[in-house]
Amino acid sequence: MLRLTRSLLLVAVALLALCLPAIRADTGAQPAGEPAKLDADYAATLFGFPIGHVSWTIELHDNHFSAAASGETAGLLRVFARGHGVAKSHGIVTERRAAAADFMVSYVSGNSSDTIKIIFKDGKAKEHLAHPPQPNPRVVPLTEAYRAGVVDPMTGLLIDVPGHG
Repeated sequence: MLRLTRSLLLVAVALLALCLPAIRADTGAQPAGEPAKLDADYAATLFGFPIGHVSWTIELHDNHFSAAASGETAGLLRVFARGHGVAKSHGIVTERRAAAADFMVSYVSGNSSDTIKIIFKDGKAKEHLAHPPQPNPRVVPLTEAYRAGVVDPMTGLLIDVPGHG
């Protein structure tokens, strides 16, 4: 069931990423220092039947951002895989790039659930897992080198597009 939950989360993030190019905002008229907010709602369908719903909110103010998303399975898919989840990210925007300070994703599917938190400090990521995995000698160990230069999935979707409108 955990594998199905992660698959649903990946599908939700992929659907969100595919829908993002359709969002258009005119930031040219935005006065400097004024907060900006984008609310987006997406419905996922398969052959015309609803299978999921995702809501996403992004807020920008000065050089700070916050992003939050929530989603759930819908329609006939709920019969096979009832689930819902939330994700949040906060950070700063420097040199036209978003850099997260923290990220959290929490999801529930059937009887299983999980929460993952990542704190970014000094260019490195440190995770906090509600259910840490059991040590496995067949898995490549996570070293400090792998923690440098990473970005969370939500902040990775925030892309600066120069221009007006």
